[in-house]
Amino acid sequence: MDFILKKIISFFLMPVSVGLMLCLITLYFLFSSKIRKAKFFLSLTFIWFFLISFVPFSNALIKPLEDTYPRIGNEINNAQYVLLLGGNFQERAYEVLRLYEKIENLKIITSGYGGAKTISDAQESKEKLIELGVKEENIITQPLPKDTRQEAIAVKTIVGNEPLILVTSAIHMPRAMMLFKNEGVNVIAAPTGFLYNKDVSFYHLIGSSSNTQKAIHEYLGILYTKFQSFKKSI
Repeated sequence: MDFILKKIISFFLMPVSVGLMLCLITLYFLFSSKIRKAKFFLSLTFIWFFLISFVPFSNALIKPLEDTYPRIGNEINNAQYVLLLGGNFQERAYEVLRLYEKIENLKIITSGYGGAKTISDAQESKEKLIELGVKEENIITQPLPKDTRQEAIAVKTIVGNEPLILVTSAIHMPRAMMLFKNEGVNVIAAPTGFLYNKDVSFYHLIGSSSNTQKAIHEYLGILYTKFQSFKKSI
């Protein structure tokens, strides 16, 4: 129930959803013949969609998240486990494979809920890793967790107090690290898939709103995590 409620609230707070609600308000005033209000909300809608598609604006949201944890270098060599967090396999697999080649006897944990699919993301990632040359005995799957917190709880039962390298998107890393530390996991950040656009030319000032969506989603998730921690402390 908590998982579904989070998804519903998150959906209505997402930038594109807010823009669509502004559109609906505009239509309401238009069909009610309240032209001045309709014009106001129409203008607000255009400004809103321009803002969330404006690359410098999305960059301003993304940078603080992605700067929290730097790329992992060659200094990590004593970890026994690396977790490929469920999500964008193609984006995260390269980093996992790089670490697998570098660190001797490293075990890869794949995670991810299948949802309506016949196969879980965890199992799908395992099969792809085997195709890429990883030995099957070096892969552990956790197919049941539906979100990052559940993934943290599940992986704690596997790794105990051993160091765990966490591979996920740089934009998601601050929230993921917060959740894993809350569950007592000895976690090391290995961010990948950086979205921040350093070279913004005049011709690329307007881009996709998806980066803004992702950033807002993470900020909302961080606020929710902090709220949950505060509730536990009182």
